[in-house]
Formats: sequence, structure tokens, C-alpha cells
Amino acid sequence: MPKRKKKLTQHVDKKILMRARIFGIISIVFVCILVFDLFKETISFAALFIAVAVGIGVGIVASRMYHLSWDHDGKKVVGRLDSLGIVVLVLYIAFAIFRQRIVGIFIHGPMLGTVTVAVMGGLFVGQILGIRNGVKGILKAEGIIK
Repeated sequence: MPKRKKKLTQHVDKKILMRARIFGIISIVFVCILVFDLFKETISFAALFIAVAVGIGVGIVASRMYHLSWDHDGKKVVGRLDSLGIVVLVLYIAFAIFRQRIVGIFIHGPMLGTVTVAVMGGLFVGQILGIRNGVKGILKAEGIIK
């Protein structure tokens, strides 16, 4: 691991890093499925783009589940669930449970499964982006990065 990256990860709680890595692995799996479906012509590129964009937007909002803050004692970025995070978590769970029905309002037929996977893939990418931006902002505020 490069020295700069090692230096930055030492300032981030291991739970946050693990969560981001898991989201990254899941995102890669979803991207592989979506590329396969794109080549099978189950979905058009435009519909795929829109579904992923919606998922990313929801993912960025959902990344707010955990309030990121600086732990002065541990000198790390930590995440904790606060009251707003609990509300976001409940909405996220509801979306995850009813996503097929929600997407089914707009999309019908064989494309429904692919669009659902695209939204979920985008959701995980959005979570990663939200975590990344939150951590980056805190590390900038603490003077660790420029």
C-alpha cells in the first residue's frame, strides 16, 4: 500500500473502511451483471444511466445514516448513528424492501430486474461517494490533507 494511502487510512476508523470496501465489492458485482445485461440488450444505455444515477443519488443521501465526526482522542474519523441517521436507515430499509414495487411503477417487463440491479448498484456507489466525501471533508478540516 502506498505510504500516502496508509497515512490517510490510519486516520479513519476500521469500521468505516470495511463498510466502504464491502460496498465496493458489491458495486463491482452489480457492474458485471449490468454489463452482461447491456450486452444482452435487456436494457438500453440511457435507461441504465438513469437508473444508476437515481441509485447514486439515493446512495449519497443514504450515506448520511452514519454521522461522521473527528474523534480527538483516537485521532480518527468515526461514524455513529444519530437520530437523523436512524430516520435515513428506516427509509433505506423501506426502499430496499419495496424497491421492486417502487421501480415497478415506472418499469415493466423483463427490464424490471435489470433496472432494480442498476438502482442498487448506483446506491452502493453513492454510499461510497458519500462516505468518501464526508471523510475527506473532515480530514481537510483537521489539516491532515489539503
